[in-house]
Amino acid sequence: MSIGSRLIEVRAAHGYSRTRLAEELGRPYSTVTKYEKDERDPGHSYLVEVARKFGVTTDYLLGLEDQPAGRRQQACSAQAEDVAARYDRLDPAGQGAVDAILHYEEARMQAAGTETQPPAPGKVIPLFGCRFAAGPAEPDFDSAWEPYEVPAGSQAEFAIHIHGDSMEPYLPDGSVALGRHGWPRDGEVGAFLLDGEYLCKQACRDSEGNVYLFSLNRARRSADVTVWASAGRNLQCFGTILMKQRVPLPDEF
Repeated sequence: MSIGSRLIEVRAAHGYSRTRLAEELGRPYSTVTKYEKDERDPGHSYLVEVARKFGVTTDYLLGLEDQPAGRRQQACSAQAEDVAARYDRLDPAGQGAVDAILHYEEARMQAAGTETQPPAPGKVIPLFGCRFAAGPAEPDFDSAWEPYEVPAGSQAEFAIHIHGDSMEPYLPDGSVALGRHGWPRDGEVGAFLLDGEYLCKQACRDSEGNVYLFSLNRARRSADVTVWASAGRNLQCFGTILMKQRVPLPDEF
């Protein structure tokens, strides 16, 4: 197994998307992608960061060990690790006070029959590696998709990266939007591929088959696109974006 494959395996085992790992380690998404595709040597410092984060050894990441020795049986959350570090900095009196609170809360939960249960398993959907432009389009045919976990009851069937500000404030630049398959109804938001450019826009079709793609940031109407039925352009729809609220179409519609 290559180093890139080991990096993917360890990241996925802890429920991390490539985007989340890149953000938490302060590395560019494209650089982490190249590490995991074995297109670039990750270097010692990156391997140490990943090993410490996920509780494995660098020898395992390098393929020198078959078992991820040192992996924690149950990874702690970032909040728990922060609390543990702060606990270690307290004096004995402070640590005793924290211990007392923990014992009290554990007893309270047991008495109420509300012991903490493991989180319900989620489901994994594809997060496309390309950026769907809410502004200038940024095609990226090299990154296909990566696993992305959502709650088990979610209607989401895929996820996309949002790039640009033309869909703000509803879909901010840098956010991940969830979607379901199927062409959006008039006024809904869709994820599209238009002549090789990935777009996220509010959609509307008229009786003649013309498609109008609008920016939800009405100050960015210059980024709107009209796809005339007679123009012969290649328009494909990935699906409908799941929005928290429905936004009315522009006044002309």
